[in-house]
Amino acid sequence: MMRDKIIELYGDHTDEGLLFADGLDDAIVGICPNTLRVVYSRTKVIDIFIKDDEMDEFDAIEHAEYNTFSAYVGEQTPIFIDDFDYD
Repeated sequence: MMRDKIIELYGDHTDEGLLFADGLDDAIVGICPNTLRVVYSRTKVIDIFIKDDEMDEFDAIEHAEYNTFSAYVGEQTPIFIDDFDYD
């Protein structure tokens, strides 16, 4: 699991500790090596809300934008990136 790997590799390198978004471990794509902030896929976050919370796509996007992507919880606030699929 990506969360466990990040904790193993970077858990002791921050004063405030790593900050993870609750229930969104499957959306983790990595860690920013400069800020040691956990990085999440916006697409995967929306997919999790659709699947786990049984939201339609519109509601999942709105919920994610308002409650997750725009939340600031201190210097270790996770980063949410647009990851594009170029297939």
